[in-house]
Amino acid sequence: MKQILLLGILMLSLAACTMRDSRFDLVKNKFQIPDSVDWILVINASTCKTCLNTFLEEIAKENLESGAFLIISPSKKTFLNQISGLGLTIPVIFDSAKVLIDEKYISVEDELALIQHQNSKKIKIQDWEGLKSHLK
Repeated sequence: MKQILLLGILMLSLAACTMRDSRFDLVKNKFQIPDSVDWILVINASTCKTCLNTFLEEIAKENLESGAFLIISPSKKTFLNQISGLGLTIPVIFDSAKVLIDEKYISVEDELALIQHQNSKKIKIQDWEGLKSHLK
């Protein structure tokens, strides 16, 4: 009886481990982000409307290659001209329906969220210097 119980617990544990995607994989699949992406920087445009242009210019200077930007904004028209002028070489995806906020991946107050395979962290835009080392 003990052996059957232990076997059942082991099988349930293994099933739970194999069925669970990471937050990174869930976001990547939901927004059809390419497999080559190692990190996703979520930018909540509503938290910093006045500083976002400067922040995007700073990002463009870094020549980042292995990630993607996901901008939460009800209107992508606001950013399309500016982003195309920056010459970014990584994908820029828009969450105009605010899916990440509705599904509680990030909160309305969060400025930035870095989502990677192993972890996620929320960051303030003024902490950009500390974030750079995670994005190369």
